[in-house]
Amino acid sequence: MAVRPVNSPPDGCPCFQVHYWNMKLAFELPWYVFCFEETERVAPRRFYCGSNPFLLLVVLESGALRYTSSGRTHTLVPGEILIVPRHAEYAFESYSTGGAYRKLVLEFRGGKLDLMAASLNLDRFGVYSLSDPARTIRGVREIGGLLEAGRSVDVPRIMGKAEELLIACSILACPAPERPVLLQKAQSFMESHLDSPQLLERTADLLHVSRSTLVRLFRDHLHCSPREYVFRRRMESAEYLLKNTEFSIKETAFRLGYCNQFHFSSEFKRWKGCSPAEYRKIRPDAL
Repeated sequence: MAVRPVNSPPDGCPCFQVHYWNMKLAFELPWYVFCFEETERVAPRRFYCGSNPFLLLVVLESGALRYTSSGRTHTLVPGEILIVPRHAEYAFESYSTGGAYRKLVLEFRGGKLDLMAASLNLDRFGVYSLSDPARTIRGVREIGGLLEAGRSVDVPRIMGKAEELLIACSILACPAPERPVLLQKAQSFMESHLDSPQLLERTADLLHVSRSTLVRLFRDHLHCSPREYVFRRRMESAEYLLKNTEFSIKETAFRLGYCNQFHFSSEFKRWKGCSPAEYRKIRPDAL
């Protein structure tokens, strides 16, 4: 397991440890816990990130940190969990909160992380109160310990505990009354049938509602039309398939519900600004 050297911790840090994912697997996971960090500081700290490459979950065991992102400012305290989405600009500082704090952080990455985060409503900056902070902290530390051990046999435990934590955050981020059950069923069906060429019609038939009802649900709660939602999910899945598989462009198009690869290529170019073949040639690293 790759661990950042801690022989000389940063100034003002009585405790500092970082453990990274370094499992040897024969396949690539769609998302995973890239890093666990635990930091205790006694001196004031200020940090800025212009484009966050990870999905971050942050909890404090003591002290306070003042975070700013997406035009929002919040002072994080023990008993809360902070979510910072990928690609977000954010900053934190402890000058205004007394300087001292103890922080635990999980960083997530992976080729389908954006898809997963959006489906769990973890794609926006948010702070939520925990019902059992001690349990959450124990869970985060347990993930850190498994990363430190670096055993591939522990991957199911790491992923299981991480998924439990993310789903708990999702429930906090979007309580049931805010997202109707009908909409949740529609999203679930669409996510599982991206290869259907008439997905909107199939979804409406399955749920016994009109297309106009689906449109209203998506616009009221997700601020997009069902077609825009499906388009985004198909393009995010296309990125993953092009980057991580050897499927042909034609097969990729078919798997995502396109009747021909030319329509798919046109849609993908509108999404990424380059053709699927050009994107595959570049093969950007999965974040």
